[in-house]
Amino acid sequence: MKRNYVMQITHEEMAEYGKLFRSLRKSTGLSLTKFADELKIISRTSLSKWEKGISVPKEDIYLIECRIREVAENYNK
Repeated sequence: MKRNYVMQITHEEMAEYGKLFRSLRKSTGLSLTKFADELKIISRTSLSKWEKGISVPKEDIYLIECRIREVAENYNK
């Protein structure tokens, strides 16, 4: 059964997650498109909105953050 995680996130938290996601992506040297492809879960447009703090993932944000960190770590070895 698929669970729908609904979190209340403030605008400040959205901006902080955006900065984190952008920093992790930039550390890999990958474009939005290539990084989104590596994540295999989102589009370039969604990632761009997350980085700008316009929106947050509909999925559990902590799981998304772990996946982003995992991809960045693999590229920074």
